[in-house]
Amino acid sequence: MNGILRWIMQRQHRQVTLVAALSLLPFLGVLSSGLLALVALQRGVKQSLMTAALAMVLLAGVALVSGGDPVPMLEVTGVMWGPVLLLAGLLQGYRSLNLVFQVAAILGVVAVSLVLVLLPDPASVLGEVMGPVKEQFSAAGQELSEESWNSIFRVMPGVMTGLVTLVCLAGLFVGRVWQDGLEELAGRFGAEFRQMKLGTVLTAVSTLVVVTAMLVGGLWVENVMWVFVVLLMLQGLSLAHFLVSEGGWPMAMLIVVYAMLVLLLQVALPLLAMFGYLDNWFGLRQKLARRG
Repeated sequence: MNGILRWIMQRQHRQVTLVAALSLLPFLGVLSSGLLALVALQRGVKQSLMTAALAMVLLAGVALVSGGDPVPMLEVTGVMWGPVLLLAGLLQGYRSLNLVFQVAAILGVVAVSLVLVLLPDPASVLGEVMGPVKEQFSAAGQELSEESWNSIFRVMPGVMTGLVTLVCLAGLFVGRVWQDGLEELAGRFGAEFRQMKLGTVLTAVSTLVVVTAMLVGGLWVENVMWVFVVLLMLQGLSLAHFLVSEGGWPMAMLIVVYAMLVLLLQVALPLLAMFGYLDNWFGLRQKLARRG
């Protein structure tokens, strides 16, 4: 794999072609972002920006030749690649995964706030757009009340922003792992990931947001809450990796965690977020590691 990566990094046109091609393949978009992150980490932000720009030109050309509209594709790639390039630039400059994680949280809050400015009534707008989805659920016998659908659509901006933030971080993580391989520093990213924390200040903000959302409500806090839940879930996953790698806990525990994320997301998400939250306040890594 490292030989292939070195071959790719030797020529920018190879980077451009692969970034564009990977972005077109289902479920492989994170590899496209990862390659951009690798370029930023290895060659600098300037070259990664040029690579992203050329890849977008290439994607627009493909869309035009095939008779499609290039705008939606460029919008999606811009949303996915922009944050990755910013976070990769920060990681290259400051060498702190914690800082990058915290900046990602701030970007997520800003992004969902902007979405709510443009979409002040998401329930009604998404209710119209998602009409076919509602019909499919009804046809499958999974009938939901209009009130339930409105509740889902109301927090959809926050849920989607949290997921986009998670995917962008995943792309950055892929690029970091590849960088470690090229620099023959295997395990460096793993050590950084196992110490990753949201931090006391942002955790305090998340506490205020979640308590306000539960007790008072409000469109903004209900959506921002989901951004924090997704990121605290990621910290909970970091905690799980720490306990297995450095705390002496069995690998089976980590297997169960990932199995739950795939099969029981509705249980795993809040559970990991809770452990991530408690880790920020009470230092669960050291306390649980001593009991492993």
